Amino acid sequence: MSARFYLKKRIFDYHVVVANSSILTLITIFLINVCMLFTFTTYKPSILLVEDNKYLRRLLYNILEGKYKVYTAENGLDALLILKQIAAPSLIITDLIMPEMDGYELIKNIKSSGFYKHIPVFVITGNELDQIQEGLESLGVKSIFSKPFNPQKLLEQIHVQLVNNA
Repeated sequence: MSARFYLKKRIFDYHVVVANSSILTLITIFLINVCMLFTFTTYKPSILLVEDNKYLRRLLYNILEGKYKVYTAENGLDALLILKQIAAPSLIITDLIMPEMDGYELIKNIKSSGFYKHIPVFVITGNELDQIQEGLESLGVKSIFSKPFNPQKLLEQIHVQLVNNA
């Protein structure tokens, strides 16, 4: 008896030899269900967090790490390098003003990429929202937060975005 299960891009194969006994069949089915339950309940969406301020980066990491697998980068260039090393994240959160490659360039690179353009992007910025909101929305940014921001509101927006994007 074999079973194949799909979860996102991973394939889980279970090959079990089942004797004529119905009790063995029941045990086998039970074990397969336990494996599936464990697989589905341990999956965490991933977030790429791009922030040059190490204290804010650490704060955001601490806020997100309980519910999400969090990858961090100090600037847009580091973020692009990390994207090449990991599976595509469920969401990207970025600052705008950073050294080496700022958030604008990062967002343009992501949205012009065939592989990453589907990833929702959130921005956390110290800039005045009135001046940048329209430009960021035209780049495809899903949500913009002004520093200081409400962590609970950020978590709610992330949840809504990930549920809608699933």
